[in-house]
Amino acid sequence: MKVGTIETEAEILKKIDEQLKGLSPDVRAEAFQILVQRHLGGLTSSFPRTAASVKPGQPKRRNIKSRTQLSVVKDLNLKKEGTSPSLRDFHAEKSPETFSEQNAVFVYYLNRVKETDTISPSHIFTCYKEVGARVPGAFYQSLLDTSRIKGWIDTANTEQIRITTVGENFVEHDLPKSRKE
Repeated sequence: MKVGTIETEAEILKKIDEQLKGLSPDVRAEAFQILVQRHLGGLTSSFPRTAASVKPGQPKRRNIKSRTQLSVVKDLNLKKEGTSPSLRDFHAEKSPETFSEQNAVFVYYLNRVKETDTISPSHIFTCYKEVGARVPGAFYQSLLDTSRIKGWIDTANTEQIRITTVGENFVEHDLPKSRKE
């Protein structure tokens, strides 16, 4: 089958999809990408990697979930040390209410209080576990939302998440929120 027209490429994709029906979703997605690469060559960049449609001109989203498995970082010291408070005390003092606020508090604490340079999603996950807070169901999405919507953290490098100036100001000056009666 000659590659070139959209109709021809769509037919190739349908045949590939039919051949992979019995596989698990993870294996199927990987096999689909391999077969598309093999049959369509360098044209795979025009096809999204997921079933969700991608609109033209819209940047492809990075999937940080597929790169990292969440786990507790065992050598992360979140206890009181010298003049720095424990994470539990700091969290209680700042009283964050939303997942985005908690993400900002955790990244601030690790970046500024504990002076940790390498902050991964697992470090933030460890903070949730340490304070006994509910972990977001869509954990990675909550980090992206805290970055993109609020601008409080920088997730450009997911192995080196950082607090932004906006996030630093938020944690230092806007938390805890004043109670209006």
